[in-house]
Amino acid sequence: MRAAIRLGSWLLLLIIGCSGSAGPVQAGEVPLDESGFTAYLSRAFAQAMPGYQVSVAGPLSLMITKGAEPLSRSDLHTIYSFCLRNQTQCDGAVANHVRQMSATYLQPEPPPDRSRLRVVVRQAAYVDAIRRNLAGKGDPVAAPLQGGLWVVCVIDLPDAIQVVTPAHLAKLGLSAEEAISIGKQNSAAALRPLATLVEDRPRGGIGLITGDTYESSRLLFAESWAELAKRMHGKLLVAVPATDVVLYESASRKHAVEELTKAATEVASRANRPVSVAVFRWTPGGWELAAP
Repeated sequence: MRAAIRLGSWLLLLIIGCSGSAGPVQAGEVPLDESGFTAYLSRAFAQAMPGYQVSVAGPLSLMITKGAEPLSRSDLHTIYSFCLRNQTQCDGAVANHVRQMSATYLQPEPPPDRSRLRVVVRQAAYVDAIRRNLAGKGDPVAAPLQGGLWVVCVIDLPDAIQVVTPAHLAKLGLSAEEAISIGKQNSAAALRPLATLVEDRPRGGIGLITGDTYESSRLLFAESWAELAKRMHGKLLVAVPATDVVLYESASRKHAVEELTKAATEVASRANRPVSVAVFRWTPGGWELAAP
């Protein structure tokens, strides 16, 4: 297992470098209790968004308004989870989160555009947060996938992604199912060709794909993995531990599922936006959960 440990370290170094995560800073500026964290983010957003009102809507939840008009509810569970897992990187990650999200809130609402629809893979907790934010305004534009994961429809923006809401569907004249279908088509077309990124025998046994915010969406396109699976004699394993990371390995290797689970767990523990540590086995009919 020493090789697997060395591989895990190599993966983490490479992923941190590729994903642009904040470097280590001195811990202590951002409070790590829920109420203190929420209050700190409320002040940070208010400072970044002059002319807007930011208030605490509940534990790890902010309400952003302008005048009498509520604009958005900001859920802080993901960034708070990152801070608990990576306390020395929390301050930088929070600053980056506030910068990105405030830019999204401040920019004008883009006109409806079907070409910007995308799909992402997220945890059930992410969909639950959307459902809370949409309370009384309809259901999330999402569908269950597998292994506790969901496919969520989003709008691709220059510096962020925006979750598609029922209001967006009305403007686009689409049903939730139609929006997800278009999002899948657009995502498949936008992703780099898989054949240019994968190896039959990746370094250390585990292959890495990173560099794009939408990498984990590759799990939605099992058919695109067919050629690599064929070269691996049908024994292909895949994990999506972070939004911008895909790991893959041949199941013919001894303890392959355990190795891939370990590597996925290491990556997810450091990721700004973890997805899942589950390992999926490729089959001609699609993915199935792989048991150790």
